[in-house]
Amino acid sequence: MTEPTPWPTVVSLSGDPRIGSATARLARRAAADLARTLEHAPTVVEIDLANVSARPEDLRRVVRQARAIVVATPEDRGWPTPLLLDFLGGFALGALGGVPAQVIVTGEHADVAERRLREYLHELGAGAPLSAPVLGAA
Repeated sequence: MTEPTPWPTVVSLSGDPRIGSATARLARRAAADLARTLEHAPTVVEIDLANVSARPEDLRRVVRQARAIVVATPEDRGWPTPLLLDFLGGFALGALGGVPAQVIVTGEHADVAERRLREYLHELGAGAPLSAPVLGAA
C-alpha cells in the first residue's frame, strides 16, 4: 500500500468557457462522489478554467499532485474545448505521472470528444481512467 500524499486531493477540472456552467457542476459533483470512495478522505479542489485567477503553472502543479482528477468539458465540433486543450497543452508528455483520470464530456459529439480527450490525457501520463458516463446533448 502506498502512503497518502501530504495533501490528498481530487481535482475537479472544468473546461467549459462559461463561468458556473452545468459542466463545472457535473465535474464538482463527480469529484465529490469519487472523493467519498477513496481512503484518507481527500478534499476536492475545483478548477473552473472559465473563472480562475491563479497562474496556470500553479493550477497544473495542483493537478499533478492530485490523487485523482475529474476532467469535464462540453464538446466543440467533436473535440474538447480550446480552453481545456490550451490548459492541458502546458503539461509535458507523461507529466501526470499515473494520476487516475475520470472524463465527462457533454454534447452532440461527446463520444468522439471523449475518445480524443482520453487519448490526450494518456499521452500526458494519466493513469488508468476511472469510468464515467458519456452524457449526450443537454
